[in-house]
Amino acid sequence: MPLSQSYLSSIAVVSGKVIAVESYPNDSSLLKVKFEVYESIKGIKIKEFFILNPDTAPTMCTIYLHPGEEFLVYLYEDQILKKPFLSYCSRWFPLDYIQQDDEEIPLLKQLKQLDLGSALTFEVDFRSSDFSSGLWKLKTSSSTPAYAVFEVSVDRLNYWNDVQVLKGFGDKLDEELIDKLENTGWAIEDFSDNEIPTVCRFFIILKNSQYPNSMNYHLSVF
Repeated sequence: MPLSQSYLSSIAVVSGKVIAVESYPNDSSLLKVKFEVYESIKGIKIKEFFILNPDTAPTMCTIYLHPGEEFLVYLYEDQILKKPFLSYCSRWFPLDYIQQDDEEIPLLKQLKQLDLGSALTFEVDFRSSDFSSGLWKLKTSSSTPAYAVFEVSVDRLNYWNDVQVLKGFGDKLDEELIDKLENTGWAIEDFSDNEIPTVCRFFIILKNSQYPNSMNYHLSVF
């Protein structure tokens, strides 16, 4: 899942250490993870979250966590428990691995400063949209900033899009991107018990990176 969608959908993004993994008396298919938070990047304060119990859950998509392990985790609200939850398909990384990444942690710190709000109750399909498929046509270079963040508001009733630049690439490229964002037919889906709002507000992160073994650069959804 792109970082844009993971960050939008999460109720908390935190780094820290697993203190204990315990059974959950109310539901044998779950385990409770006690977690020492090193840094809270987004959302609610947590001391614990839940995962599926690999021994009893009716699925193979489970994860194994052990005391002492350190992670960066994107936590979501379980629709039944109404508590922070980490699944196999969530965005999560061993902390020593992600700290070697020169993109994700610095970008998360920038997003924290932008204060982009609480978790969304809908999902935006970024990669299958006509916006994503046309990004390769836009010209970038080594002098273009590494990433940009745009806020998009989609009025589903009146069929209009509004776009704000939160952190841009530069005037000309930003103008082209705003035009594309405003004219994209966004696929928005419900993934919670809440109704999709009439005006859906979300943000999209775009990354400028170099093609392997090439001097050329391109944009992609991050």
